[in-house]
Amino acid sequence: MLSLLMVLGCAARQGEPVPSPSLGQHVVAELPENAMLPERQKMLAVLERANPAFQACYAQALARDPLAYGQVTLRVVLDATGQVQEGVALLSTLGDAQAEACLEQATGALVFPVPSRPGLAMRYPVVFTSQLTPPEVTRALLLNNGLLTLEQEQAALQQAAESGETLEKSWVETW
Repeated sequence: MLSLLMVLGCAARQGEPVPSPSLGQHVVAELPENAMLPERQKMLAVLERANPAFQACYAQALARDPLAYGQVTLRVVLDATGQVQEGVALLSTLGDAQAEACLEQATGALVFPVPSRPGLAMRYPVVFTSQLTPPEVTRALLLNNGLLTLEQEQAALQQAAESGETLEKSWVETW
């Protein structure tokens, strides 16, 4: 599983709080379990290079709503040449249809290495949070996607307790 922390920036409308996405964009990708490791790494590298385009989509969402956050799971299906045959937002909690369309467009423009078989399908969940995202929501999204371990969450809760900050423990259930 790949995790990546990116820092985003965007301008807010006058008079609105400036969202500072210091927690940034968290990316995790899932490829088929039977995907050979070298192929998996190559596919993930292409998805990682798409992060600036994904960041731009999120920046647009923040410009429309400075409190925007959520997860968008993209489904990417490749043809025999590595071209994206299908790139759709399979599931989204971002709540911004324009940002989802932007993510689909950015995904459709990607070119991957030739897959071992045509029709290779990948799910690529992208978690978007900003400084204005409630910390418990950020932690829950990160835990749900394997980007934060329970040990890291315990350490964050301990640090918050020592600093006097009140953080509620998040609840994530995986089936």
